[in-house]
Amino acid sequence: MSDNIFRNAKWIYDPTHNGQPMQPVSAFVRDFAVNKTTTATLRLSACGIVRPLLDGQPITDELFLPGWTDFKLFREYREFEIPLECGRHTLTLELADGWFAGHISWGNNENKPPCVIAELVFDNNIVCTDDSWQCSNKGKFLYSDIYMGEYCDPSIPYQDFHIAAITNDMKPEKYSGVPVRKIRKYPEMAKNGNIVDFGFNITGYAVLKITAPKGRKIVIHYAEVLDSNGNLYRQNLRSATSEDIYISPGGTTIYEPSFTFHGFRYIEVSGADDFTAEAWLLHSDFAFHNHFESSSPLLNQLVKNIELCWRDNALELPTDCPQRDERRGWLGDAQIFCQSALYLADVKEFFRHFLKLIHAAQRQDGAFPTLVPLPYWGYGQAGWSDAGVIIPYEIYRFTQDISILEENYSAIKKYIAYNRNRYEKGQFLEAGHGDWLNLDAPTDKELLGDAFFAHSTVLAGKIAEILHDTATANDLNELFAELKTQFMQKHSDKLTSQSACAIALHFDLLEGNLKQKAIDFLVHDITINRNLHLSSGFLGTPYLLHALSDNDHNELAWALLEQTTYPSWLYQVKMGATTMWERWDSLTEKGFAKSTMNSFNHYAYGSVYDWLIGKAVGIQPDFSIDPHPGGSLKYIEAAYRNLTVRWEKLDDNNIRYTVNVPENTIANFRGKKLASGMHTFICRK
Repeated sequence: MSDNIFRNAKWIYDPTHNGQPMQPVSAFVRDFAVNKTTTATLRLSACGIVRPLLDGQPITDELFLPGWTDFKLFREYREFEIPLECGRHTLTLELADGWFAGHISWGNNENKPPCVIAELVFDNNIVCTDDSWQCSNKGKFLYSDIYMGEYCDPSIPYQDFHIAAITNDMKPEKYSGVPVRKIRKYPEMAKNGNIVDFGFNITGYAVLKITAPKGRKIVIHYAEVLDSNGNLYRQNLRSATSEDIYISPGGTTIYEPSFTFHGFRYIEVSGADDFTAEAWLLHSDFAFHNHFESSSPLLNQLVKNIELCWRDNALELPTDCPQRDERRGWLGDAQIFCQSALYLADVKEFFRHFLKLIHAAQRQDGAFPTLVPLPYWGYGQAGWSDAGVIIPYEIYRFTQDISILEENYSAIKKYIAYNRNRYEKGQFLEAGHGDWLNLDAPTDKELLGDAFFAHSTVLAGKIAEILHDTATANDLNELFAELKTQFMQKHSDKLTSQSACAIALHFDLLEGNLKQKAIDFLVHDITINRNLHLSSGFLGTPYLLHALSDNDHNELAWALLEQTTYPSWLYQVKMGATTMWERWDSLTEKGFAKSTMNSFNHYAYGSVYDWLIGKAVGIQPDFSIDPHPGGSLKYIEAAYRNLTVRWEKLDDNNIRYTVNVPENTIANFRGKKLASGMHTFICRK
């Protein structure tokens, strides 16, 4: 970064802000003159969420600037080009608590108020933040909080200005993420009194056209589902009030939130004489490159649910859920789903930013955290911390971008060394979260710790080999062989859950009779003990169908996928879900699961999309193709980066495969090279 950037700018803050949540939004204002029509460059960063306005109008459609980082470790700035006409102008920076000082910060701001730094450069002039700026916290936003919502009275202009205060802080780096924007609009699908159903569970907010007298308080409550009486079910939001309050200026007006977002399908509006509503889906604006259709409407809906759930949880970084008092970047959820995310969309830069947060939080002894930012829920947890190895490897496997490995290699080696040191001391490799939210079928935590250490070790060895670090690759391959031998000796009697068997099989940790024992248990437990149902939690579910298909039980994998009774993927669909649930039992005939941990928008179990594309349709990231037809489907068709594969059952014995290879590309269908264009094969089952 050039030393000239922010050379004269100062971090400024509103001295009336006490650093506690639910404070008014402050506006920082500076007038300036332009002698001729020109183009300016605006750079700005903030601890909090800043909205820049030129002459009262937003200068960008990007939301929640400058993004979410661990503000103690680094800051990032955004840059925009702005046309300026000759004359006088006013630059306003509205600053809300956001991720820095709101409830979501968990007090990590140490009672410091939000602050902002900016410079506007045009011709030979620089307008930058310093103690010449005026600020006010007496305006239209009484508060705006990510968990709690927003309180807006548009009739109150900013007033009683005072001088901004200056603070010393670190120099920001250039933004490394993917901007958040309004992506898709949802109209009212149904309206019952004051309750509106938008038809889909989304992340964003509602925009209302409201008719009410001046001074009337309008309250908008958000919820994902309705209870059995048709009322909003909001207990699962926990402490997040998730409500927007709008004070009507009189007549008919439009209200759109500015510094908050919600996870919802339904809203309930009180106080308006009349209103109409539409909802906006918000997420980081990366491109999608997926296509999926089949002869099964339920399966088609499942894939739609997976995609929407990913969109809902890809706001600035991969979050666990968008609705309750959490919305955090859990590493376990991210590594579970990253393969599916890469099949769905161009998320390389999105995950690159996430990995930057992981590295910044890596402990000196090499342990990766379990969530970022604010890594306060432990370090070195099996299946969670391993995201620091798994995600960069998968990004490379999908994109062949070696820079992602180069950027992460040092941190990966430190993490492996951390686990190796514990292993050599005979210490238990931690797996505190276990096979999260499994159904009455826990997996031994020491087995999980050893399995993920071995898996990260073999991936790190592959990364070393790709980067031509032969000595490290050989060392890690030898370590993996040792870990595999010990795993079989140590855990042969612990292969007693679907997740234990699926993980051990998929990670190649079993041989001979022990491997067959795991296969046999898996098949028996699914078919006999559980009558064609699963019981796996977060860590085992991504590998469950792979373990079956890769070990001569492809039809059982299909039967499990197509199961429609509880617990199953399609049970959620039959229950009307439009996104993935956090729990298999989020809603059953017994009612709602515990409200303390019951999100209806959690992408982890959507990791089955990786099996659907990579195994059922058979598209691998390197464009090798090996479909695994099965189940009751008559046909299935999917695309990944314009490579389209379709199979359809012609009769009981024959299947037709159609492959459309994009231009300037070579695909490989079961060993046969395919040039660009359409190819058709008829094969016996």
